[in-house]
Amino acid sequence: MAPTAAFPAGHTLTFADNGAVVALRVGQHLDLLLPESGLGAWDRPIIDGTALTITTISGGYPSSTALRITFTARAAGVATIRTGTDLACFHTTPKCLPPVMVWSVTVRINP
Repeated sequence: MAPTAAFPAGHTLTFADNGAVVALRVGQHLDLLLPESGLGAWDRPIIDGTALTITTISGGYPSSTALRITFTARAAGVATIRTGTDLACFHTTPKCLPPVMVWSVTVRINP
């Protein structure tokens, strides 16, 4: 999969970047900012792969503040960042059934 975007170090990803393939170099940082939506706050993301790590994180579910994360490219390889919206009523009985927004980006890390 070829990168659809090659962002400069320190670029801030937003919901508009959903589905992008991003190219980074080892040691570069990538920021993510996902504000709370009408469908809830964003969960802490899952990272598939070991080439990317979370350096700092704040906000997101269970708070109603924006999810702010800085990732660091720590090794060459590929990583996928995935997250979705969450609401308190998903964790009660009976559960609520509103729609969930999902977001993901693939990061290709070069040496």
